[in-house]
Amino acid sequence: MTPGEWASVKDLFEEALERPASERAGYVRLRAGGDEAVAREVLSLLDAHAEAGEFLGSPTATSAGADAPRPPLPKRVGSYDILRVLGAGGMGIVYLAEQVGPDFRRPVAVKVVCSGRSSSLFVRRFQNERRILAGLSHPNIAALIDGGATEDGLPYFAMEYVAGTPLNEYCDAHRLTTAQRLRLFRTICGAVQYAHQNLVVHRDLKPGNILVTPEGVPKLLDFGVAKVLEPGPDAAPEETAAELRIFTPVYASPEQVKGEVVTTASDVYSLGALLYVLLTGRRPYRVATRAADELARAVLEQDPTRPSLAVRVDAEPGDREGGAAPTSVQIASVRGSTPERLSRALAGDLDTIVLKAMHKDPGRRYASAERLSADIGRQLEGRPVSARPDARAYRLWKFVRRHAAAVVAAGLVVVAVVGGIAATLWQARRAAEKEALAVRRFNDVRKLANAYLFEFHDAIENLAGSTPARQLVVRRGLEYLDGLAREATGDRSLQRELAAAYGRVGDVQGGGHFGNLGDTAGAKASYDKALALREEIARAPGAGPGDRADLVDARLRVSSLLGRAGDHPGATLAARRAVSEAETLADPEPLARAWHRLGQVLTEAGSYGDALACYTKEVAIFEKLSAEQPANARVRHGLAIGYKYVGGLFAHDKKYLESVASYRKALAIEEAFVAAEPANATYRRDLSYTLSDVGYNLLYLGDKKSALENYRRAVGIREALAAADPGDVTLTRALSSIYFRLGLAEVMAGEPGWFTHGQRALALLDGLVKKNPRSVEDRGRRAEMLAGVGELLGLGQTPPWRGTLDPPPPHGACPWHRKSLQAWEELRKEGALSKAQQRQAEYVESLVRVCDKSEAIGRRR
Repeated sequence: MTPGEWASVKDLFEEALERPASERAGYVRLRAGGDEAVAREVLSLLDAHAEAGEFLGSPTATSAGADAPRPPLPKRVGSYDILRVLGAGGMGIVYLAEQVGPDFRRPVAVKVVCSGRSSSLFVRRFQNERRILAGLSHPNIAALIDGGATEDGLPYFAMEYVAGTPLNEYCDAHRLTTAQRLRLFRTICGAVQYAHQNLVVHRDLKPGNILVTPEGVPKLLDFGVAKVLEPGPDAAPEETAAELRIFTPVYASPEQVKGEVVTTASDVYSLGALLYVLLTGRRPYRVATRAADELARAVLEQDPTRPSLAVRVDAEPGDREGGAAPTSVQIASVRGSTPERLSRALAGDLDTIVLKAMHKDPGRRYASAERLSADIGRQLEGRPVSARPDARAYRLWKFVRRHAAAVVAAGLVVVAVVGGIAATLWQARRAAEKEALAVRRFNDVRKLANAYLFEFHDAIENLAGSTPARQLVVRRGLEYLDGLAREATGDRSLQRELAAAYGRVGDVQGGGHFGNLGDTAGAKASYDKALALREEIARAPGAGPGDRADLVDARLRVSSLLGRAGDHPGATLAARRAVSEAETLADPEPLARAWHRLGQVLTEAGSYGDALACYTKEVAIFEKLSAEQPANARVRHGLAIGYKYVGGLFAHDKKYLESVASYRKALAIEEAFVAAEPANATYRRDLSYTLSDVGYNLLYLGDKKSALENYRRAVGIREALAAADPGDVTLTRALSSIYFRLGLAEVMAGEPGWFTHGQRALALLDGLVKKNPRSVEDRGRRAEMLAGVGELLGLGQTPPWRGTLDPPPPHGACPWHRKSLQAWEELRKEGALSKAQQRQAEYVESLVRVCDKSEAIGRRR
């Protein structure tokens, strides 16, 4: 046997160990694809494994049979006390553990790679699961808490302990009705949609991987075989095609069974199969056994039995997850119904929804988990579903179902009236007239709302003090958007309008760099809706360059928001995808903006050389466009921003002369903008930032007088803007920053008033954190400002200033440094620190160590 053949045998053997013992032989024959030599070799290894027991590292009864011994229970893993085994599989053991703190105790689940599964394949999968969980934060996805390695070097991670019941067992035990099951399922769709929006495909959606808490909250677990659609540059190498084919046949899509490329469409299929089981208590396919190869063939060759029929026919032995298959009466009974009533409830829309989600052709399934959930919502409300043909008779029937009482009453009147046929025709004509009137009114509302969201918003966007009015735009705009979104399926024009509007609303909520309300969660929801629409439009036949450029813009918005929320891997991935897509466009401007955003995330990660390369590419594009279009304000604005970011990296490398030169190029553009439009708040705000950055460089070049002039001019601009618009959190942050910089410049120039400005800077951030205590951005700014105020005190109490910003001897600065370190530690425990913030926290740690050493020396004296 060649090394390549032996590698295939080894991989298939390890995969088979993850299956229950009764399914392994069928699974191996299916996966071997007709290669009898490979199948015989793997089956031989499995037989030897069963005889040898622990000799081959069988970790639990789950993977080696019910009588296999378990490894000894460890007392502790990392910082967690182990209590008992929760479960085990072929890859890892999950323990119930306890995390003990100074004033708290909480249960956690700790997953450890099995000692017999420490091959690169299993470790890679395990690390992939840990990396994926670190990037997900959703109320219906079990959260990652911590990770590390055991004393034996085995990787582990700790996650939220879910004391729940598998989904199907919970639904049956609580005798949930069909409607209740559908509502619970929609919550699960929301978690899957969130994972997809973060470019994660679960690939193993099944009842056992969804636990429901006693409070009825579903939690999605086990991302052990999940896949990142576009992994970042630091991700582990992708698994081979053979390694990827791990699935639960009942819920696996045809493309998974065939070993083809797996996308989010595969999870949509699995959701459809999961919904089938929830509604019917049966498996989708009629099979005689539960053998893996028979189930896989059924997935490829059979059409699922309609749910409405499945609840009325006798069960096959393979129709149940385990144990005896229930009767139709039993299935209906736990759903509070009878077989006949349950069949009628599933017939029609629910049959169509489930079978569309499970279509063999991925392109004919629902485009997303969100679309599947939306159709279920329509069914629950008695409205037409998108999966059904848009026939008038169907819509009329749905209308009758929604308004049954009114229709019955009208029917009694018709029966009582002579000339019933004439009356019926008259009513039909009236209905047609009302439908035409409704269409006209819909278009009128659409036109009015567009004017409201775009024309009115654009008219006030750059006015100082406009945040309250823009807040009204958000509140009214969301009502309009969510109402129209239900009617947007297939209407590309309406979808484009909706995507643009959701982007605008997200900007105002908390996504825009200026003039936002600080509602990061609301902005994320709006941006996600815009991105989903842009992706659908760009994939549709007939999509043009403008649609792809709009998709790039949507990704850049998401990247920017994720970066400010502390999700730097997600921000980087979105930025790289934007660059990749923008490079295919003929218009270079979207590419310039994509390079800019990628430069930002690389700067945050500390990759300054790569970031400068990105900004240089951005500037080169904008300089060329500016030469071609000298009157294009948008292009010149982009060029100014590029110059400023290049200047910032020069300053980081202490190349202050080069930095000032780059900033002054931006200053010339922005001074011209403000002169032309003195009431434009955006132009004034941009100018204040450039003045501040020029002042910073002049300070280091020794021109303290000019530096102070720049800072004081910037302070005046920002104070006026913040006073006119106190609801704009970005202005509050900007004012805090410039107060601190002015205080630092005054210390260095020997001017009075420096500590007052430091206190003002901190007070503004205290107010923001009090208003939104979950904001990672504002808490990080506050932690940094606490240390900054301490440094101001140190500098101010050690005259004369020595010309550097090295830590001064400790005086009254030490209490401020300790407060800063405490704030950084709180963020670090939550896993919310970026690399730049981590470096800042380490710097503050060094300041505290200096304080401790100095105070210890003082006590000895």
